[in-house]
Amino acid sequence: MKIKILIITLLAIIINSSLKANTMYTAEVIASSLNVRSIPNNEGRIIGSLYRGQIIVVEPMSSEWVKTSLDGNIVGYVSSIYLKMINTGTTTEFKPIDDQKDICKPMLSNIKLSIEDVNMRCRDSFEKNGYDSCSARFEVNIESKCLGIADININCGAEFKYDIDNDYSSYETEESSLGTIYMDKGFGTTAIDVELAPSKLTEPIIKVELINGVCSVLDVKNYD
Repeated sequence: MKIKILIITLLAIIINSSLKANTMYTAEVIASSLNVRSIPNNEGRIIGSLYRGQIIVVEPMSSEWVKTSLDGNIVGYVSSIYLKMINTGTTTEFKPIDDQKDICKPMLSNIKLSIEDVNMRCRDSFEKNGYDSCSARFEVNIESKCLGIADININCGAEFKYDIDNDYSSYETEESSLGTIYMDKGFGTTAIDVELAPSKLTEPIIKVELINGVCSVLDVKNYD
């Protein structure tokens, strides 16, 4: 945590003081996968992804966002929180991002799956006191060294602990859900909801806790 705070602080200082507007610099991606968005905002549409260790040329837009360029001179924006500055030297134009990936078909042996985040969501009941249902949403990233286009079939499982009465007698159950990630140029992302199935419950859920969760790749379907 201290390291991350230090990185964020240094980037904010660099962008706000050392670098002037329209000054560009090279930076290294320090996240396992970093989304490139259409606007400098978390609500922006995802138009690409970068991977850990990738070196890019960026232009500061604010203390939180920088502008960069994807293949085909497509302009996008990434969060500076997940970047490490390398060189503050100026340049007159963006350099194309070299993804350093191979022209090959994705397969189980060269695919890496990571869970970016897990969020619990519970839906209130208007008829009863409690929740009709709860689910865990897994935000999943797929990465491969291969540039081929493929559908990656995955399975996410979750272990829930929940109560259905005021005595808080706890129950535990495991649920799972299937999903497919479309992968292009070595990257893909999706969200999978694993629901605590309400059909199995006779009473509304009073309290729920996610104990454990895991996602795995089942198989790969390549597009020829």
